[in-house]
Amino acid sequence: MRKNYFTLVLLSVIIVGLIAFSGCCRKPPEEVADAEAALASVQEKCAEDYVPEDFQKAQDKMKESHDWFDQKKCKESKAAALEVIALSDEIEKKAEYTQQEAKVKAEESIEKAKAAIAEAERAKAAEYASALLSESKNLLATAEETMKDECAYLRVPQLADSAAAKAGQAKMAAEEEIRRIEERKRAEEEARRRAEEEALRAKPRNWVVQKGECLWKISEYEKIYQDPFQWPLIYNANKDQIKDPDLIFPDQNFVIPRDVPEEEVKAAIKFAKNRPWPVPNYLFDGK
Repeated sequence: MRKNYFTLVLLSVIIVGLIAFSGCCRKPPEEVADAEAALASVQEKCAEDYVPEDFQKAQDKMKESHDWFDQKKCKESKAAALEVIALSDEIEKKAEYTQQEAKVKAEESIEKAKAAIAEAERAKAAEYASALLSESKNLLATAEETMKDECAYLRVPQLADSAAAKAGQAKMAAEEEIRRIEERKRAEEEARRRAEEEALRAKPRNWVVQKGECLWKISEYEKIYQDPFQWPLIYNANKDQIKDPDLIFPDQNFVIPRDVPEEEVKAAIKFAKNRPWPVPNYLFDGK
């Protein structure tokens, strides 16, 4: 009887132990909740952006902890949760370092973009490459806006570098356009110079007197006035050299007036045709 009593007591203890053991996973261990909180904390601190591989590893371990709990294996679930907590501590430090490093690089890239845009503006890109310059400024504005998101520092350099590249293109395009304009101006100036030279050859503004010439004869030349009666125009413009209109000398360099008003031309012709002579038929100005 006594033996049976002890047997019953032993069985009761075993049953209570089994019930207690099976009841340990009726709810997740406290460490699981701590692990979830730690993982959420590092996620808020941009770990998913700056250390994605490490964060994914912690997430996988967190899932493993839940899977162990689903299998009623508290010990394994707790161990996995503790690993998540340890990983979260490492991730937080690593993410913070990477974030600060990314921030510095992002700020440097924005400054470089600003410098490139300023250089493009000095090259007159606003005037000669406005579309490219606008694209550059829009990219920079996007980079600066992205910079406001602490989790997005890694995306800033690409935007800023694109802005700098566009600014460089704008600068080159402006310089090239300015070169084209200058070359066109030089070509136009050269054409104008040649035209003037040709015009001077056809209608000279100066005439060096040759032996046997007189004002009448010079005025009659095709390249001068094609009219001998206009010789007073030459005389009036060169009175400092000509004392007597009937007496000029070789090698004298006379100014040949051009674009003379019609009234002056008519007056010169009238003078030539009605000029009084010192003696009858003296170097008669007529035909």
